[in-house]
Amino acid sequence: MHSQGHGVVRDDVEALAWYRKAADAGYAAGEVNVGDMCACGSGTRLDYKQAMSWYRKAADQADAVAQDHTGNMYARGWGVAQSKAEALTWFRKAAAKV
Repeated sequence: MHSQGHGVVRDDVEALAWYRKAADAGYAAGEVNVGDMCACGSGTRLDYKQAMSWYRKAADQADAVAQDHTGNMYARGWGVAQSKAEALTWFRKAAAKV
């Protein structure tokens, strides 16, 4: 609600706090959302390494969105050493879920 401003004033810092609670509880969607905010610098400073860390936590839980994001991070070399082979591995994992 806070990230989109639905029913409340849009507030990225507040949204991140709620996403973080979900992520800290091991909820994959929360981990992806925290990763997204780190990757965009929304509610926090831009930090690709931190984003990648959150994406990998969710990807390791077999979350297809996180696996796709992990592949993108490897493809671009954001927060990790660029690796087309590693990117392809993660893209294939994500695609297998669709």
